[in-house]
Amino acid sequence: MLVLALVLFALIGILFYKFNNQSNNALKATDSIVANKNTGVLPKEYQLLDNKVYFKGSLIENADPKTFQHIEGGHSKDATQVYFNGTAIHGADPKTFVNVKGEYGKDAKQVYKYEKILSGADPKTFVHVADENYYKDAKHVYWFGDPMQNADPKSFVYLGGSYGKDSAKAYYNGLVIPDADVQSFNYVKDQYFAKDKMKVYIRETSVPGADLNTFRSVGGRFYKDTNRVYDGNSTVVMENDSRFAVKELPGAEPETFVFLGGDYAKDAERAYYNEKVLTNADPKSFIYVGGDYYAKDAAKVYYFGEVVRGANPANCTAENLSGCK
Repeated sequence: MLVLALVLFALIGILFYKFNNQSNNALKATDSIVANKNTGVLPKEYQLLDNKVYFKGSLIENADPKTFQHIEGGHSKDATQVYFNGTAIHGADPKTFVNVKGEYGKDAKQVYKYEKILSGADPKTFVHVADENYYKDAKHVYWFGDPMQNADPKSFVYLGGSYGKDSAKAYYNGLVIPDADVQSFNYVKDQYFAKDKMKVYIRETSVPGADLNTFRSVGGRFYKDTNRVYDGNSTVVMENDSRFAVKELPGAEPETFVFLGGDYAKDAERAYYNEKVLTNADPKSFIYVGGDYYAKDAAKVYYFGEVVRGANPANCTAENLSGCK
């Protein structure tokens, strides 16, 4: 009986040791920063455990822990391979590989986006321009890795707010802005629009009838000038697509129009959610509450611009959004 008890005690001890050892290993695998004694400190996404390398808990196949090092951005390498977020970039040369910016990298022969070759790009001249998404080489300007048709890399400059231009065209997010006057075209800093000597532009769309001298951002999706108020984030549904558009808010009063928050606005006569007039809302007492989608006036609570039936405005506050329901 004593022998049986001793055997049972020994088995329990072995099981406890294994469990405790596994727990310690798991803790090591989630250390926020790991120092590789051969190659320096690795960011928190990487772990060295049992002579293997992990990225966010997933094994990096065939990675060599003795030579593994972080480059920059999502790129890393060892003596024989280059990786992006733990995935091998096949064919990349670790001896000449450098991070260009973010997900872009290059070696002596190729340019790469993520772990794929960016076809046709010239590694000798490929550089980051600005705004995370504009790049260029000797032959092309790129937006999100796609060559911009007929854009001139020699004269291309970044203006701000995702706008750029070359000697012949102006661009927004890589798209040509039709009929823009390139010489006078510029981005209006902190106002989220561009203009030239003839027109105002929100994204790549011109704003018909906008007054060049008084046009400005009100806040959120709304703009105004002396004569009109505009929704700069409206959507036009096409046959197989939908696109942003700029729409005038009919009847809105520029002089009293103010942005409240969460896509809500008002003037002296009306309250608005996006481009929608909130019928019967009281503009004098109408305020934005919070949570992005709640607003109220003296009599009603609104959620996504719709009246919340039975809700008491007195109970609906930024500190108590549950009282808005």
